[in-house]
Parts: sequence; structure tokens; C-alpha cells
Amino acid sequence: MNIKIQNNELKDNKIISLPGSKSITIRALFCAFLADSSSTIINSSICEDVLATIDVLNKLGGRITRKGNKIIVNKRIEIDKNRFKINVKSSATLLRFIIPLFLVLFPNKELTILMNRDLYLRPLDGFNRLFEENEIYTKNEDGKLIICGELKNDEITIDGGKSSQFISGMLIALSKRNVDTHLKITDAHNSKGYIDMTVKVMEQFNIKCDLDFIRGNQIFNGKEVVVEPDYSNAALFFALALKKEKTTFKNIKNNSIQPDAKILNLLKDVGANIEKQDDTLIIYKSTLQGFNLDLNNCIDLAPMLFALSTQAKEKSVFKGLKRLEYKESNRLLETIKIFDILKVKYDYSEDTLIVFPSNIASNDLIQCPKDHRMIHALIYLASVNDNEIELVDVESLFKSDLNILDNLNSLIDITYHKPQVLISVKSLDDLKIKADGYVMGYNKFTLFAANYFSFKDIKTAAKEKKVFVLLNALIHQNKLNEFKKEIDKLCELNVCFIFQDVGALQYLKTKIDSSRIIFNPYTLICQQDELEAYLLNSDVTFGISNEITLFDTYKTLRSGKGFLLAFGYAPMYQSYRKVLSLYENYIGRNFRRDDLLLKEDTRNEFYHVTENKYGTVIFRPYIISYLENMSHILNAKYLFLDSNFIDGHKFKKVIALLYKILDNKIDEKKVKEYLLKLNLNIEDGFKYQDSIYKEKSL
Repeated sequence: MNIKIQNNELKDNKIISLPGSKSITIRALFCAFLADSSSTIINSSICEDVLATIDVLNKLGGRITRKGNKIIVNKRIEIDKNRFKINVKSSATLLRFIIPLFLVLFPNKELTILMNRDLYLRPLDGFNRLFEENEIYTKNEDGKLIICGELKNDEITIDGGKSSQFISGMLIALSKRNVDTHLKITDAHNSKGYIDMTVKVMEQFNIKCDLDFIRGNQIFNGKEVVVEPDYSNAALFFALALKKEKTTFKNIKNNSIQPDAKILNLLKDVGANIEKQDDTLIIYKSTLQGFNLDLNNCIDLAPMLFALSTQAKEKSVFKGLKRLEYKESNRLLETIKIFDILKVKYDYSEDTLIVFPSNIASNDLIQCPKDHRMIHALIYLASVNDNEIELVDVESLFKSDLNILDNLNSLIDITYHKPQVLISVKSLDDLKIKADGYVMGYNKFTLFAANYFSFKDIKTAAKEKKVFVLLNALIHQNKLNEFKKEIDKLCELNVCFIFQDVGALQYLKTKIDSSRIIFNPYTLICQQDELEAYLLNSDVTFGISNEITLFDTYKTLRSGKGFLLAFGYAPMYQSYRKVLSLYENYIGRNFRRDDLLLKEDTRNEFYHVTENKYGTVIFRPYIISYLENMSHILNAKYLFLDSNFIDGHKFKKVIALLYKILDNKIDEKKVKEYLLKLNLNIEDGFKYQDSIYKEKSL
């Protein structure tokens, strides 16, 4: 995903609420997972790392659900098996927390940890001595780590020099160990702030923790935790606010437990005009003096401080750079690369970086490192650039906040890819509704659609509109020649096609350009690797399943080649067989087919069902909607809104709402309220949890 940023001074007097802290949310999740009763985490961070943490803990017995920024953690269940497999994605915190906890909770069981390449390349030095002294089996190859063993020693030594996360993970895990532990931490002075934050989160769950002696068998009590705003992300917003006349930040907590909260004092020390009033922070337009800092105790703020120093009045001097190389990227090296591209004046020698005031005027396309803090710095630098600048591959931004682009748009002009909106056509009058494309069922080889149109209707519509012909029947061998004739005829029109039959796809690829083809197998593409496998064999657009979690939907759509039913009734069962007709024969009578519903035997749910000569389809008993989760699906190539079984007047309001969201004219938090007012049968489906089979009581 690419974004373009313009230097803009117009967005003043904004009021901004910052998202919850990722670091606190993950620590609270681990503590709540271990608790003896249910916990609620309010104002949680919504980001890739948090979603990955929820997924991993659930695989180890957790019962965690999320709606918006509220997480419910119920008491975990005990799992008795010998082998586990998890995926920590790109989350270093999750990796370093889960290893000691697994060794405590599942001694001598095997854990396979999958991870993204960027994390696989980062060091695990902090645990090497732990593995060796406790005779823990490890195998590290092909992007995965396998561990098996248990913590045997009453005294454990761990290196805190490269990351505090090794220590924080140990503190949580050792509190559940069945014996007390003497913990010896080497080189911990650089990590104190993050260790203190871990201890304070643990205290909220009634856990007492001394760094040198960890009492075992402690009981974590379920709690309600309100997560304070994330100062790591806030550093970018505070930096941008320094260019504005006045910016107000709400819900800012006094006495934050986050180490990065020191960004405010660092800014004040060099001349920032910042005013604190209760839970409100006001930043006024300011010009900064130069920094003179040792970064050892604020290492994660380094990229933003480097960027800010380019616009200071005087030179800035930074020392304590060594730990920058152990982050998501080598942040010192990446900073120097960026400074060279943007022609920033600097001097670097040994452990010191000197940055001079610089005028940035670049038209370059900049490839972003896979590091969200480096992209934060790039966004700031782009905002002070004299020209529009484009940042390439910014997906790592979402590691710390899935909604960050929406929030940033309140301060600066950011443009980015927007998916094309397709709507189903019930009548030819629907072609007057604003949309990027119109999906029309055909009166041949369409299994289900909002309506079925003739070749003449489609030909007429295609003269004025971008038409997508829906041919979603599964093709019998004896109908193949007839099908090919219809395809040949339709290919002469300026239309695109939506298929679910693989044979149809192969034939169509020989007739037209792949850009006109959408292959939608409905439920078959459920994760990123499956989509990549399809893309290896064909350069068409692929439809992904609606029966996967929101996080998996986001990850699968990242290729930019995805088609998603973003609003409508999703099919859940289809068959060549004419099931309704067979049932009519069985009971010896016919029934009306228009607006036919099936009633669930054990639940009060009704399922739309349709049938034609191509088979039978049963739809889910509710509308699936991603409109309130737009930040998760922006990478889709096409978003499809299907009016099938939906009131036409309400459907038009839904379309208008989607365009408001895409144009940033409505806050995402208000979307759900708007949809509720329409009184539509909307449910979350699988967005927040995988499917669970519930057996009927005997």
C-alpha cells in the first residue's frame, strides 16, 4: 500500500483522541489470560500485534473476544496435548513473551512458532543462555522456531541489554511457575522504563513482583483495565501538531506508566509550547531548539526525534545509538539512508549522530522499511517536504494501529488507494446509483443474483456503465459447449466477469485480458498464502471468504488483488442438486419460491434460499457488513455491496454511507450507529472469532 502526503498548514484547531497503548494492551492480555476470572480491557490498541496476541493465546486455551477497542478475556481452559503450533506474525513482544510462558504452562511439550521473515531475522540472544542452562531443545530454521523443555533452575540469568521484552516476558511467566525464582538481569539499566511498565500492569492483576526474586504460584485476579493512550504513536501526532496553530488531544493520562511519555518533556525542553489541562493536552505551533540527548532510555523515540531535528533551529546531537540495530529494522542505518535520499545534513561517527537544520525538497518515491516507527518518521518528513511525496509499502504502519491513516487525516493531507465499489443491480434503474461498477446476473449460467438480465439489457448497460456479468453457476460437462458460446458472445461486449467455476476461469483467460476477470470461489480462499498460491497461477482478481476473522481478512487482502463481499447476505451452502424441488417431491406438494425462508430447528434463525435450473443456494441468516471496519479492507481491489433480499431504499443509504467513509466524511466510530438506525439484520459473523460447532443437547 502506498500513500501520498502533501505539506499542508490548513488543518488547525483539531481535537484528537489517541488510541490505546499497544504495549500495555499486550501485557494486560497476558495477565488476563492467566487470571482466575474474567477480565475486560477497555480502550485497547487495535493493531496487528494485538490481534496476533489474541489469536496465539486462544490457541493455548484462551477464550478471548474483541469488539472494537473492548476485549473480553474469560478464564482459560486447560489443553492437554503434546504439540502446539502458533503464528506470532511480526510481533517481537509476542514472541519474547510467549516463549517463557509456554515453558511454564506446558513443560516438556513441543511448540512450533511460525513468524514473518522480518521477525525471524531478529536476534533471540536474550534467551540463548536460558535455553542452554535449562537444557531446552530448540530448532530454528525455515522461518520457524521449535522449542521443547521446561525451566529447571531456581536461579535464572537473562540478558536485558538488547531488549526489555525478554525480561518482561520472564516476569509474567515466572509468577505462574510452581516454585520461586531468583532472577539475575544483566545490562538492565537501558530497559528499566519498559520493565517498570510490565510490573505496574501486573500489579493491576494483584501480582507482586521484585526484579531479583519472583514468587511462584501467584494468582492473577480478573480485572477491568482501562488502557491509556499510546505515546509511541502519539509522538508522530505531537510532532505534526507543532506545525499547526493549535491541536487538542483528549484523554491524556497524568503520570503515564509508558516510557515514551517522556516525549512531552523532551519537546518542552527544546521549546515546544505545550499546555496540560486535566486530561487534555494542547500543543501550539512551535519552533524547536536543537536536541542534545543520550537515547539509551528513550531508544524507541529515536526515529521521530531524528526527523524532528531536521526542522530545529540549531544542530542536534544524539548519543547512545547502539541498540537501534536490534529493532524491526536497523533504525540507525535506515535513518541515514532516508537522510541521504532527502538530502538532510548530518554527521555520523561511532556512537554519535549530529543532525543539522535542513530544507527538505524531494520528489522521490521512497520505499519504506518494514518498521512502523521508521514510517512514522517518514510521514513527518514528508509533511515538511516542499513537494508531494509518495511512501511505498506502508503496511507496517498497521503493526501498531490499524486506524492510523484515518486519525492522521485529521492533521495532514494523506491520499491512498481506495477500492472500487461494485453494487448489484435489481433493476435497470439501479444503474443511476453512484458506483464504480455494476454487477448484473445473466439469464443463463447465473446460479444466484439480485436479478437476471438478458444479453440485450447487459449490452445496453455496458454502453454507459462498467458492467460485471455474474456467471456463478458451476458448469456441467454436458453444458460446457453451450457455456462457451455464451462467453464468446459476452466477450464481444465491454464487460468484466465474475466466476466461481475453475473451468470457466481457464477458458475465459484464453479470451480476454485478466484485468476483466474476477474469480470468486466464495469460501475457498481463507488466508494470505492461499491467495498467493492462486496468484502464482493467474493474474486475475480473486474473491476471498466471508467466513474468516477480520484480522485474516485484512492480511489476505494485502496483495491488492482481492474481491470482497463487503455488505450483503453471503451464501453458505450451494448444490448442483435442486434441493427444494426434491423436497417438494418428497412431501407431495409445492410451495411459493419468492422470498422463501428456511427455519433453523434449534435456533430462532431464518435462512434465505433460492433455486433455479443451475442448483440451490442457502444464505447466511444475517447481513455481513465490513463498513464499520473499513481500515481492515482498504487494500481490496473491489468491495461488493449486494442488494439481494435487502430493501432498495435502505440499500441506497448503505452505498452513500460507504462513499462517505471512503472520502473520510464520517468517523468510523459513527458508522455502526448509522447502520443500527437502518434496522438491518447485521451480525458480526466470523469477524471476531473463528466458527465454533455447538452440538445439539441430547
